[in-house]
Amino acid sequence: MKRSRMLAWLAAGLLVALMVPPASAQMQYYRYETQPSAAWQAMDALFMRPIGVATTIVGMGGFVGTLPMTIPSNTVGEAANAFVGQPAEWTFQRKLGRPGREPGFFLP
Repeated sequence: MKRSRMLAWLAAGLLVALMVPPASAQMQYYRYETQPSAAWQAMDALFMRPIGVATTIVGMGGFVGTLPMTIPSNTVGEAANAFVGQPAEWTFQRKLGRPGREPGFFLP
């Protein structure tokens, strides 16, 4: 009895997990076209931006730690962008309440 109940919960969880990515992709498309709500902006300002600052500081340490490997391979610029540039851009250059870059500006 317990085993079948556990399998039912596992199957339900897997079904929900498979349905979430397409739904979240559609929601992000519409979020770009409308002004973010005050709740999203407050959450961004109070929680997400400080996490971004911390990530940028940790990235600086990671960048310095990878210098012995990136200097000989001549990839210091790529490492700087990955460890410091992208977190700093996400923290300081995006609009308040927006999840990332605006459509048409995405560069992989």
